[in-house]
Amino acid sequence: MKKLLLAVSFICFMSPAIAGINDISDEVRDACLPAADFAGCVKAFTEKKEENISTLDRFGMPIIKGSFVYDDTEENEIFYVNPNALKVNVRGMFGRYIYYTYVTRWYQQAVAGTSGSSTTIGSASTNCYGYGASMSCTTTPAPTINIPGRAGVAGGVRSMKVGVFIDCLDRTAQWSGRGKWQSIEGKRVSQPIADSNCHKIASLPEAKADKDSKGRPNKRDLLAAKILPGSTPASIRSLIKD
Repeated sequence: MKKLLLAVSFICFMSPAIAGINDISDEVRDACLPAADFAGCVKAFTEKKEENISTLDRFGMPIIKGSFVYDDTEENEIFYVNPNALKVNVRGMFGRYIYYTYVTRWYQQAVAGTSGSSTTIGSASTNCYGYGASMSCTTTPAPTINIPGRAGVAGGVRSMKVGVFIDCLDRTAQWSGRGKWQSIEGKRVSQPIADSNCHKIASLPEAKADKDSKGRPNKRDLLAAKILPGSTPASIRSLIKD
């Protein structure tokens, strides 16, 4: 009986078509050959592998659940956008600004380091003083400039979280809380976020208060709180043009 089982295993190993394992990896085949239910074992391994693959992005990193995913293959970046926008208290009131975050991932190519070097400028100079036997000379070497080396950069996947503030009235945005406010029109993420949240800004969850929450609202803040609820992107665009 033992010889018969060995013979069957040998036939299955030599004839993939018989066992139905022509498309199975060596790892799965080796693990499942001893199993009583070979087909069931292969199915379990395959489904587990597919499940693992589906939870990873193309960089091999876990997919951030609940996020809107934008895979920019041209720039080799993946964006995970948190669709849950928050209303922001600015100058003592809510009603004009919203905030959302996204995580961007990219692959950093390795960059080789460089060694330091030095170079001289001009040439040495000699100055002599005195006369005859009492003459003395001093030589000043040419100036030397030291150029430091540069550390190498290891290759690998990089990740960064970015916060975006949107002015729903002016339809502009500021990334990471710094830099100039830029129009959101045509932006692949910030415009849709504004279009789907600015009209319901009053009902959005509140962002944590910061230094910008202090102060007194200006006229445009009051205008935004009055006209944004229930508005449409088109109506706000027309207001900006006027």
